[in-house]
Amino acid sequence: MRFDVAVFLSIGRAGCSVRDVIEIDRALRGTGVDTVFLREGVDTSTPTGELFRNIMAWLAEFEGRVIYERLSKGKRRKASGGGYTGGWIPYGYRRAEDGTIDVVPAEVEVVVVVVRIFRWAAEGRSLPWIAERLREEKAPTRNGGTWRPSTIPGMLRNRFYTGQVEFEGALIRTQQDAVVSDFVFTKCNDRS
Repeated sequence: MRFDVAVFLSIGRAGCSVRDVIEIDRALRGTGVDTVFLREGVDTSTPTGELFRNIMAWLAEFEGRVIYERLSKGKRRKASGGGYTGGWIPYGYRRAEDGTIDVVPAEVEVVVVVVRIFRWAAEGRSLPWIAERLREEKAPTRNGGTWRPSTIPGMLRNRFYTGQVEFEGALIRTQQDAVVSDFVFTKCNDRS
């Protein structure tokens, strides 16, 4: 199928940087396809259109950087106050209605499983041994699956269980309850 014009909603949707937008536009024009950006009303088949494309692409890239910087500052502020900054919530925790992360209150058994995993690892038990023991005890997994040795190292390396998170290279105490001591966490991770 051959077409003569590629239409983008906006320059910012065509690429993340000035270079991306220019390369996409040039590649399309190299095959005889004109490019139109609807929001900005730019048609790059003319020299004036190319100039406006470059200016608008630069502004879109700048706006993206400003948004990223603002979000980073907000996350940094939230993290420094011990707040949850997003990402995967570890096994044994859930997001509360107020947006905080809490130990699963109705599932004390889950917290006991986490504590046992860390204790066994600190005692020097192997990952296959720990997974087999959890399967034998029918310990619940997050999604009702089967415990495997490959799922345990991620838990053992996750500082969240100590009530801390790493943010921009620094350890920050969180608002979440710790279920594992720093001593046990360190002992587990010194082995690897």
